[in-house]
Amino acid sequence: MGILSWLRQRTPSETAIVEITFAAPPDFFVSVDLCEDQRNEIHEADFEQAAQPVEKATRYDLEPLFLVIDYRDASGNCSRRRVTTRWIEKRGDVSYVGATCHERRAHRLFRMDRIEGVIDDDGVVEAAIPFFAEVIAGDPGYELVKPTNNPKKGASSTSASPYTLLRRELKPAIVVLAAAARVDNLLHPEETDRIMLFTETEAECLAQEGIITELPDLDAFDKLGRLVCRMRPTQNELDEALNVIAHWPEARLQRLIQSISGVIQADRVIVPSEFEFLREMTEWAQEQVQ
Repeated sequence: MGILSWLRQRTPSETAIVEITFAAPPDFFVSVDLCEDQRNEIHEADFEQAAQPVEKATRYDLEPLFLVIDYRDASGNCSRRRVTTRWIEKRGDVSYVGATCHERRAHRLFRMDRIEGVIDDDGVVEAAIPFFAEVIAGDPGYELVKPTNNPKKGASSTSASPYTLLRRELKPAIVVLAAAARVDNLLHPEETDRIMLFTETEAECLAQEGIITELPDLDAFDKLGRLVCRMRPTQNELDEALNVIAHWPEARLQRLIQSISGVIQADRVIVPSEFEFLREMTEWAQEQVQ
C-alpha cells in the first residue's frame, strides 16, 4: 500500500456524492424537483456575473466545511445543495462563497445573499450571512491581484486576530486529523475531543517556539471546535495539507503523528489497516526530516 493510501482511499473525492442525514427534520425545507437540464443550468447567471473582472477583491480562505445550503439563483431557481467550502470572496458590495458542489460535482460560486439557509446535522437552519461572518471574524483576508480563474495572492494584512493566526497554522494538521476521524463517515464526540486537545496543546507549543505570539481565548477554541465538527476534507484538501506538513520540523511532525494515533484509537475500535496507516505515517514523517 502506497504512502497514506489507506487514508486517501477513505477520503471522498471532489466529485463524491455525500448523503444528507439529519438527526431531526430541518426547520424549513425547500421542495425541489428539477430535471437534469435545469440542474445543468442552475447557478450559471451567478457564475457569469462573478467571473466579470473587478478592480479589487478580498479573499478569506476557509477550512473544508461540509454544509447543506438552500440557495436561490439569479433566475429564481431554488435548490438544496451539499457543498464543501473553499473560500469567501468579497467583490465590492457582493460576497461569494467558493465551494465544491456535490450535486454538480464541480467547483461553483454562490452569492452569499442568495443562500437562504445553512443547515447543520441536527436540521437547524442558520442565516447564511451571520454564519459566515462568524467563520471569518478576525480574519483580514488578503487582496487578489486582478482576479481571474487563477487569482494571485496580494498583500495579507498583519491585523489578524490571535484566533485567525492560530487557525491558519493549524489548518493542515486539522485537515489530516478530520480526514482520519471520518474514515467511517462519522465524527465521534471522542474524536472531536482528541482533535481539540491537539489544538490546545499545539497552540502552547507554537507559542513557545515563537510561531505565534499570543494564545487565543477559550471562546476562540470553542469556535474552532464548531468548525472541526463541520469539516469533511476531500482528497485534494488532504494532499494540499500533506504538502505543507512535509516541510514542518521533526518535533512538530511527531506531535501530529501522536495526535493521529489518539484520534484513531478514540472510538475504541482499531482495525489492522489503521495500524498500517500509523506505521506508514511514521515512516513518511521520518523521510521528511532526513
